[in-house]
Amino acid sequence: MPTSLEVAKTAIDDFAKIQRHMLIAKEEGATKTYASLKDDYLSLKAILNVSGVDLTDIDKIKEYVTIIYHTIQGVKSIELLRLYTFL
Repeated sequence: MPTSLEVAKTAIDDFAKIQRHMLIAKEEGATKTYASLKDDYLSLKAILNVSGVDLTDIDKIKEYVTIIYHTIQGVKSIELLRLYTFL
């Protein structure tokens, strides 16, 4: 069973990898690829934010999300709202 530190490291590494691929896709004009990666980016960013990871220095894309918690029968879910992007 991986430790929480190992899980966090994997998530941060994945976050950096997705951003690299997003920047390449944008540079190449691969809009469908970029959009697909952006969905993964937003999901992973929300998870890292909820986990308390400070993304200030590692977030190159700067796509902002608002995290809204809903409690339905004791289960928390996350709704992501895309506000704006600097790209």
